[in-house]
Amino acid sequence: MTPKPQENVSYAVTTDATESAPSVAVDEMGPVLDGESIVISGMSGIYPQSNNVKELSAILYNKENPITSESLRWNFKHPELTPTCGMAPGLDQFDAQFFAVHYRLSQYTDPISRKALEHAYQAIYDAGKI
Repeated sequence: MTPKPQENVSYAVTTDATESAPSVAVDEMGPVLDGESIVISGMSGIYPQSNNVKELSAILYNKENPITSESLRWNFKHPELTPTCGMAPGLDQFDAQFFAVHYRLSQYTDPISRKALEHAYQAIYDAGKI
């Protein structure tokens, strides 16, 4: 799918100081934005003991604490730090074939980078663009 060229869109910029965004005129292609933009956005994320925003909201609505002191990754004893941690689930899981990443490369990639790739795709999917 190729994008349409921008030559046919006519822009009429207003000089009114009270308007923050420039107005856009209507042309042959149909109505164009008039300063009030509509954003279709998606949301995704990984949180302690939850894989997505819906699971996090269930944890928060049930007043559960996803931060724990069990099975910490690091052994530290410092008087100013609390020995608690929020563990992100599924850091060892990644679908390399779906993202067209070689299996060996995916094994050496930082787990947070892999999760960032997964959740970027999930946010686009949630926005309805895929």
